[in-house]
Amino acid sequence: IDLHKLMAFDSAFREPTTAYYIDQNRVGYPKYFTNHGLNWWLASIMSTLGMQLPLLPLLNDTGSGGTCAFWHAPNTNKLWAEFKKPENFGRKFHAIPALKRLPRNSFGRKIMSQNDFFGRKFQPSPLNFATAMLSESNHVKKKFALYLERLCHFFTKEFFCAKAIAVLMQENADNPQLLGFRGCMRVIFAEYRTKEGVKEETFQEYVYDEENSRYDIDRVNNILWYVGITKDKVDIKERKQARRQSTKQSVKRSGYKGSKELLTEVEKLVSEGKSQIQIFHACRGKKLGTGVEIFAAVREANFRKTKT
Repeated sequence: IDLHKLMAFDSAFREPTTAYYIDQNRVGYPKYFTNHGLNWWLASIMSTLGMQLPLLPLLNDTGSGGTCAFWHAPNTNKLWAEFKKPENFGRKFHAIPALKRLPRNSFGRKIMSQNDFFGRKFQPSPLNFATAMLSESNHVKKKFALYLERLCHFFTKEFFCAKAIAVLMQENADNPQLLGFRGCMRVIFAEYRTKEGVKEETFQEYVYDEENSRYDIDRVNNILWYVGITKDKVDIKERKQARRQSTKQSVKRSGYKGSKELLTEVEKLVSEGKSQIQIFHACRGKKLGTGVEIFAAVREANFRKTKT
C-alpha cells in the first residue's frame, strides 16, 4: 500500500510538476520540489483526505520553491491524459513517449505559484497552507479539489485492485518485499472461502475472470476488503444476476461451430458447478480441444443454460 501511495503521489504531483517546470524552461525548479514543494502538498493531503504517505512533511518549512498550481496551467489536461493511464503509473515524465513530443511552452508562459490558490494571501508554511485548505472559501476548496480528485483516481476500485493484485502476484527474488504473499493468501483464502461460501478451491481460481485471461476486479476487491484494505464489498451474486438478465435481453447467439463432444463435456461440467479453470483443465486433460475452443464451448454452454 505504501508503494502504491508513493507512485500515486508521483503521478498526481511530483512528475506533473517536473514536466510543467521543464516545459517552462525552469530546469532548476524540480529539485526545489524535492527539498520544499512536496512538504506543502503532503501536509495538504493529510489535512484534507486524512491520508498519510510514507513521506513525512516538514510542517514548519519556510521555503516554498517548487510549489505551484500546476494543474491550473493551460492545456495540462494533456499531461493528465498520459499520467492517468495504468501503463504510466508511477513513471517519470520523460519515460512517457507522448510527453517527449510536446513542444516548448505547451502549458502557457505564466509561471503558476501557490498564490494562484489564495490570491495575494501568502501562506508562510506547509502547516498554514494545509490549515487554510480547510478554512478558506469554497472558491479555494474548489480549486484544490481538482488536485485531490486526480490523486484519488489512483485509489478507485478499478485502478487500485488491478494494480495491487498484479504487483502482489509478482513474488520473486527481484521483489523480496513480496515474498510469502501467496503462502499468506492461501491461509487467508481458506478462511474467506469458509465464511463466504466460495466454490473455488484456490485463490488463483477465485480471482481470475470467466475466461482465465485477467483478474476479476470485484473478487480481488472482496479479498482486499476481507483483510481490511478496501472499503466496500461487492455483491457477487447480485452481479451475476445482473449479467444473466443482461444476457437474456441483449446477447445474440452467433452459432457454435466447435466439437459436439467438447460441448457435451463442458455442459456436463457446467451443470456440476465447476469453475472456468476446472473446466479448462478437465477438457485439456482429455485433449478435447484448444484453449480457445474450450472457452468458446463454455460461453455456448452458459448461454444455453441461461436461455433455459
